[in-house]
Amino acid sequence: MSWFVPSLKPCDTQPCLEPRKIHEVVFFLAMYMISIGTGGHKPSLESFGADQFDDDHSEERKQKMSYFNWWNFALCCGLALL
Repeated sequence: MSWFVPSLKPCDTQPCLEPRKIHEVVFFLAMYMISIGTGGHKPSLESFGADQFDDDHSEERKQKMSYFNWWNFALCCGLALL
């Protein structure tokens, strides 16, 4: 991204004593966008997936439990990668 926006390149002196203001703006903008995106899609995906199964059928009830097991497993693996 610093190739497109030259002001995002690191400071000229090594080591940098203070970040540039544009670095702070881009960092916090990215953090806010990640939090809004994560908060917007995670709650709806889990309930949408669970809504695909019918509780009246025993086979679909088992599949629903399997769905939640895999959902939590994938979520924990994702957190472990951080």
